[in-house]
Order: sequence, then structure tokens, then C-alpha cells
Amino acid sequence: MKSKSIVLLAFAGICGLVAMLGVRKALSSKEPAVETVPVLVATTELAAMTQLDETNSEFKAVPITDVPEGAITDRAQYEDRSVKFRSLPGDWLTESKLNPVGVKGASGLIPKGMRVVTVGVNQTTSHSGMLTPGNRVDVMLTYLARTEEGSTQRTRTVLQFIEIFAVDKLVDGGGNTNLNESNTRNVSVLVTPEHGHLLLLAEKKGDIHLALRSNLDTETATTTGISAEELEGNLSGAGDTQSRRDKLAEMHAEDGELAEADTPPLDDFLQDAAVGTTANTTAAAPAPAKNVWEMTIYSGGESTKHEVIEEVKEEPVSSAANTDTKDGKKSFWRGLMGAYFHGA
Repeated sequence: MKSKSIVLLAFAGICGLVAMLGVRKALSSKEPAVETVPVLVATTELAAMTQLDETNSEFKAVPITDVPEGAITDRAQYEDRSVKFRSLPGDWLTESKLNPVGVKGASGLIPKGMRVVTVGVNQTTSHSGMLTPGNRVDVMLTYLARTEEGSTQRTRTVLQFIEIFAVDKLVDGGGNTNLNESNTRNVSVLVTPEHGHLLLLAEKKGDIHLALRSNLDTETATTTGISAEELEGNLSGAGDTQSRRDKLAEMHAEDGELAEADTPPLDDFLQDAAVGTTANTTAAAPAPAKNVWEMTIYSGGESTKHEVIEEVKEEPVSSAANTDTKDGKKSFWRGLMGAYFHGA
């Protein structure tokens, strides 16, 4: 009796398992199959202008509902084409990211109507490798300018907010860890044809410097540059004289008078100091020149020392110079004999 119950339970379990599998199969057969589409994706990191082939891209099955707009779904669509921008592994490669057929090199990145002009730089003018494609810079020129007095060194800004197209041969600095360590020699910038002429002429005229600026700073700065004379004036303080007086006039406008500053301007101070020095030098008369001789007289085994002092009178030089010389010698001997007899 007991064995029959066990057999029945086992049979019932088997039947239930078979029924469950049959129901699951029936339910799964009613679900529609998901349609997929092959979409081209990058398998490695691609720099801008990289030519596409089987080594750096592949097709991946993607549900048709998830296919991006402009997806590359056939090999013929990407033959002889390159990517415009840097792409990472797994990125979809769409039509908007590829250059037209046959476009090779950096020319595919130049916007319509623009030109690429290259200028020579070094580690200093390239900011020690900090410049990367996409940065914005101002072009500053230092040159020898002609003036009415002759010539002078002058610095001015000739172009503002221009985009760096490439640093050496790198047109895409993103993802390149060795860019900042490179010994930069050339920087290429995007300019209009007119600005290209200006940039090349400026490079011939003097020294070019690139001033790095924020990409968000789109305002044009108003500046006329500075000359060597203006720089020296600002450093000496002479350039502040007029502004100092204007400020004083504004402060005392209500009283209707101009108060002088406690400390005179630097240029006035230097002028007054020079006048004072001349006056003091003129007032102090120089001490008269003197001739001093020392003479030792021996008498009876003893010796005495005497000084002979003669004041020298300055007289204009004339044709009687020889006569003055003789008179000077006579005065010397008269003093000498007087000292001798006085000591005796």
C-alpha cells in the first residue's frame, strides 16, 4: 500500500513537470522576434582624420528601435572615409562624424571660407606646451616703429580670439597624453584670408607672441599697445602726473581751488632737486689753494722742522706766464730764507 502511494506521487510530479515545460514553450512561441540592424562602432580610440577599416571598427547588432540617426549599416558607406572628430571605443560612427569620400588629411576639418596659417613658436611662445587645438589666442607683435624723433620699440595686438587649428601635426589634442611634453615648433591657426595676410606680414615685421585666453572670453579688448618711451614713463611715474592733478582738481572742485599734493610729482621733484643742488654748489666758495713745504734745519747737532705755507692766487692765463713762474720762485726762496733765519 505504501509503495503504491510513492509511485503515484512520483508519476504525478513527472506529469506536472511536463505540463509546466509545455506551457512555457507555448508562451515563448507567441513572443515576436526582435529585429536587429548592424551598426558600425569604433573598436579603438580614433583621432580626427583617421581612415576607417576593419582594424579600428566593426558592425554590432543593435535593435532596430535603438539605431541612431545616420548610422552606418553597410561597409560601402564608410569605404575611403575618415572620422572628423576623436572617437572612443564603442562610439557609434554615424554619417555626421565622417568626412566625405576621398577627403584625407587635415583639410577636411577646415571650415568653408577659412584658411590655416602656421607660425613658428618655441617652448616660451607656446606656453611650455599648454597650447592645444581648439584653444583661443591673441596675436601680439613687437616691432621697431618709426617716430618723428627716429624709431622706437612698440608692442601691439594685431589679432584677437583666433582658434588654434593644430599644434605641430596634431589637429586633435584630446586624449593625447604626450601633447604637453612635445617640443612644439609650429602652431597653425584658423583665420580669414585677410587676417592670413596680416599675420604673415606681422611675422616678417617683428616678433610674434601668442597670448592664451579663455574660450568663454569672446569680447574684443580695446588696446592701442605701448611703446618703449611710454613704458619708461610709466615705470618712472611721470605718466601719473596729469592723472594726479586731475584727481586733485576733482576733489577740490566745490571750493573752487586746486590744492597741491603733499608730495610733488616725481618729474617736478627731480627738477627741484637738480636746481637745489646747483644753488648749493654755487653758494659754497671753494677753499683757496695752498702750497706747503716742509724744511729741516740742522744747527749745532740739533735739527728743527719748519713748514712753509704759500697761498696760490688764481690768475687768468696770459702771455706773461713765464713772469708769474719767476715770481712764484722768488716767493718760495723768500719764505725759505725767512724760515732759516727765524730758526737760527
